[in-house]
Amino acid sequence: MAQEGVLRRKLRDSWCSGLHGELVWVEAAHGGTVGAPDVFVPVGMKRGYLPLELKWWKAYDDLIEFSVRPSQLRFHRLAYEAGQRTAFLALLSDERIVLMAGSKLGARDIHGLINISMMRVLPRIEDLRDALCDEKLWRGKVK
Repeated sequence: MAQEGVLRRKLRDSWCSGLHGELVWVEAAHGGTVGAPDVFVPVGMKRGYLPLELKWWKAYDDLIEFSVRPSQLRFHRLAYEAGQRTAFLALLSDERIVLMAGSKLGARDIHGLINISMMRVLPRIEDLRDALCDEKLWRGKVK
């Protein structure tokens, strides 16, 4: 969780709200929705806000050890089935930042290894919004 806090600060500190719009943070609280994403990112007038789950994952070169709570996976699956896009933004143990469409994980993919080729490596956190608006990110099969 502490490492996710580092990613949260990087995103908050680098986001240009005057240009792109305000990030909408979801805080865990009594009565809150279990599995709700950490932040909703504005991606333009036609696309609205995109749910984004922040993670810290261990990197082994090109293999990434991921972990997702079942309730989070359920949120991404339900959103996908409703035709909505979601994503995971992860800070890796080697300090790389990666972005992955929420639809890339299957219904039972709570923990395991995934090849980094399924993700977009962001050279800088400031590249997040452009990456979210890039249609290439959203291509690919759902397991």
